Amino acid sequence: MRIAELTTALDSLTAQLAPRLVPLTRESEIQAMLREAFHQLRDHFAREDD
Repeated sequence: MRIAELTTALDSLTAQLAPRLVPLTRESEIQAMLREAFHQLRDHFAREDD
């Protein structure tokens, strides 16, 4: 179940991030935005199951 949830979350990153990445021109900005998105996913999936 968690693997399916993770797969869906990773697949949805493309739709979520693409519009936000388009205006960025510096590699460091793009990396920062990707890092933030990955950290949010990590934090979400690091929670204990209820």
